Amino acid sequence: MPYVYVPEGTYAVITKHGKFDHVKKEGGLVFCLPWTKIQFLVTKQDIIYKFPVRACPTYDNIFVALDIAVIFKCKESEEDIRNFVYRISINQLNEQLEAALTERVRVLIRGKTHLEVYQIKGKTNTQEMKEFLNEMFASKGLEFTDIIVTEVLLPDEIKTPLDMKAQFGSLNEMEREKYNYDMKLIDDNEALELLRQQKYEARDNINEDFAK
Repeated sequence: MPYVYVPEGTYAVITKHGKFDHVKKEGGLVFCLPWTKIQFLVTKQDIIYKFPVRACPTYDNIFVALDIAVIFKCKESEEDIRNFVYRISINQLNEQLEAALTERVRVLIRGKTHLEVYQIKGKTNTQEMKEFLNEMFASKGLEFTDIIVTEVLLPDEIKTPLDMKAQFGSLNEMEREKYNYDMKLIDDNEALELLRQQKYEARDNINEDFAK
């Protein structure tokens, strides 16, 4: 066919005679001669990369494990797209990303107690790590938009008391809510009975007036 097709939502790196020619940033047809081809397709969407970090010592010397989710994407300039596809392979990206994140996570956790670490799950309080990764991979055409701690695993002998404390706290809150509801129900029933009595008395008064 005298054309190649670029899928929507991708950047297409197009070559002629095996050499880089240009980047097509919009989907659709590219009319060309037989020696033209799409060498790489790069998604425009955010990429979510998940990996675990194990045996991280905290400030109070408790070893914890974390699951990290990193969100990044390829920047949209032609130079950044070329850098991404030609200056780093997928295997190299995996190795460099895991090494960099493992180091930064250990630094972060080392400055916190195990209670502080247990409370960072689901939070995006990793601005320093994000800045570090953006600086490290700037020449590779990548932009890191978020780093989230998705799971924090403490030793069982520490995690169980914390879970029980949280559970009892929830139970106490539930008991308070149930008590408030029961008291509201009693007050409402008393108010309803008083209102009913007042209506009965008013009706009796009307009947007495009518009889007179």
